[in-house]
Amino acid sequence: MIYRARLSFFGSWLSKTVTVVARGSLLTVAVSIAAPLAIAFPTMVAAKSDGEIARTAEPVTVQINSNTASPGGSGVIIAKDDNTYTVLTANHVVCDTIPRPGPIACRQDITYTVRTYTGKEYPLGLVEYLQKNENDPDLAVVTFQSPQEYPVAQLGDSDRAAIASDIYVAGFPATFGKIGPQRDFTLTKGAVASRSNAAIKGYGLVYDARTKTGMSGGPVLDIEGRLIGIHGLGDSSNPQTGDPSVPQKSGFNAAIPIDTFKQLCPQIERCPQLAENTVSPNEQAATDLNNPNSARDYYKKGLSLQAKGNYRAAIDNYTQALQLTPDNSTALSTYLNRGYAYLNLSNWQAAIDDYNRALQIDPNDARAYSERGDARRELGDIQGAIADYTRAINLDPSLAYAYNNRAFVLNRQGDLNGAEADLKKAAELLLAQGQMTQYQVVMSNLKTVERNHSRQPTQPSQPATIDPDPNWTMIKNWGLNPASCNEQAVSILIDGKEYCTQPADWLSLGKYKYIRNEDRLEPISQASQQPEPEPEPNSSNTQALAVAPKFTFTSVWEYGNCLEDILQLSLGPEQLRQRGRMSNCLADVFQVYGNTGLSQSQALELIRAADVYATSQLNPSLYPPQGQRARIAKMFGFTYQIDKAP
Repeated sequence: MIYRARLSFFGSWLSKTVTVVARGSLLTVAVSIAAPLAIAFPTMVAAKSDGEIARTAEPVTVQINSNTASPGGSGVIIAKDDNTYTVLTANHVVCDTIPRPGPIACRQDITYTVRTYTGKEYPLGLVEYLQKNENDPDLAVVTFQSPQEYPVAQLGDSDRAAIASDIYVAGFPATFGKIGPQRDFTLTKGAVASRSNAAIKGYGLVYDARTKTGMSGGPVLDIEGRLIGIHGLGDSSNPQTGDPSVPQKSGFNAAIPIDTFKQLCPQIERCPQLAENTVSPNEQAATDLNNPNSARDYYKKGLSLQAKGNYRAAIDNYTQALQLTPDNSTALSTYLNRGYAYLNLSNWQAAIDDYNRALQIDPNDARAYSERGDARRELGDIQGAIADYTRAINLDPSLAYAYNNRAFVLNRQGDLNGAEADLKKAAELLLAQGQMTQYQVVMSNLKTVERNHSRQPTQPSQPATIDPDPNWTMIKNWGLNPASCNEQAVSILIDGKEYCTQPADWLSLGKYKYIRNEDRLEPISQASQQPEPEPEPNSSNTQALAVAPKFTFTSVWEYGNCLEDILQLSLGPEQLRQRGRMSNCLADVFQVYGNTGLSQSQALELIRAADVYATSQLNPSLYPPQGQRARIAKMFGFTYQIDKAP
């Protein structure tokens, strides 16, 4: 499945969102509390029971396996024409992507099979890839031939899956060491947390149902058992650069709404006759969640607020839900999501307390261990963090972000061999799961560790037990490691003295000076370490932007990706080309400055403009991930309002 970054990946390392090996903090997002939220969702009477949904879902849900070491995926039968069955799935389930720029290219040396609920296995016939480019909907259609009679899924209306509606996700997870044909059918229940009309790769239906690797491509059903989406995005969102220790886990998963497929179907070679049933005689008027009555109502309202990044309001509703004595399933989800909200507000101990309560309900919940590890790391409990990541990996060996985050800790501990091994495993998992963006982030992390490893013999030993220079203490608190002064080291001028460190994810090779009264680093000329003269009025350091910035982001994920592109371009065009753009925002700016780069003042102008847009034109106001905010503070000295002391 595709991971959702604390959707917990780091900026360059995977974790609270993805980040590189240098500094760390979970992908945290803090948002101001909005006015009372008006949410309505359809209430259904006489809906099918969970058992009835399972009996409806199992015969239409199929495994999709390959002749590789991949754990496999899932799909759903949507049509039958004589002996030909059509299966809808996620594109990354049947396309082992070749990592290269341009249109998506699939390996042609892999064979796939479909395995039905009866245990029969069939080779794939026609394969139609609906995802041609990176941001196209992640969908594919495959066929198989069988004389046996199999039922066909009834298609519903995904537009009617409003926030707080109950849904079911079916598939074949790779759990307890089972992969390929060994996997067992699983059905999980959840609620819709948010809807997006401009979702990446089509994943616009977001929910809290718990899923695992192997369920990608499986059906998402409404409470009448109708197909309303194809699952494929899970546990972490698009990686964002920043501090590796920021949580990247969101507690949410996502599907591509079935209405997206209905719109695309006429464009494919063989658009099948679909069995639609969008009318339900049991549907009643919507219920207003501004007046919740039950624990489940308060939990769902908390979900919707958390999906918008309003963590404080979400916590209030989760707390109210717990006070109403929810059933074990709702209580477990509430503790997990409230713990995640606390992570995003940097309330590490409260997060640990909630994960402890979740583990009392389910001692085998891998997510609880992994995210508790994030919080323990932030509190300096390194051994506890490593133990939690290890426990999470043992419970769910497919958790790429747990390998990545453990690698971050091992790297900081000096265990470069262990960090390399974990990153290679994370990369292997992400590649097999088709998560190419996260795969590239982990590979960047791996290169950083390998570079650190290659320099290890020549690096000086750690400073003496008592270091008389307080500047070294300050530098180490930034997460930087001392190094010999040479072309492969970062040079920092502090009070006229040069200090050299290894590069980090937030600090590339070059020469900098420390502005003490503003607590920030500023690049200086390669030619001189002396204070620079005042810039000329027309110099690039003071030149205003030639084009007015136009921002289009509406979510924290998009906001963070837009800022990451700005930061990379401020480090130079080559830096941006190596990383690749993570967003589509500011097209005019990148067209003008893509080959020249941005000066520090121009980048700061864009960052400030993005902040104004996010806090004055969006409701609720948005702030970038916490780790990214800290990084911007170090690089530019710009502090967001949410981080200022009251």
